[in-house]
Amino acid sequence: MRINDNEIINNGNVLSPVTKRVTTTRKVYIFAMNIADTIYGIYDGMKLYDWKYYHNGALTQHLIPVLDNNDVPCMYDIISDTCIYNAGTGTFNYSA
Repeated sequence: MRINDNEIINNGNVLSPVTKRVTTTRKVYIFAMNIADTIYGIYDGMKLYDWKYYHNGALTQHLIPVLDNNDVPCMYDIISDTCIYNAGTGTFNYSA
């Protein structure tokens, strides 16, 4: 999946072309939608191999699934060199 200032692309398919730049004050969720600041449609069972977020043409977040030093599944942000853990309900599962 790729998200940039102009579109959302999943497996090479454009899901949401836009004609102008999209801005929001709401959080962006990878495994669910944000509708009026409410989490909607949790997509469990989804495999995420790579997440890249671009802003103004610059890569600002690049997440990959990893196990941390304690073998806890998380998303590692290559850009900020930090681990990001599940902030919602349920748990991340990690499988090769």
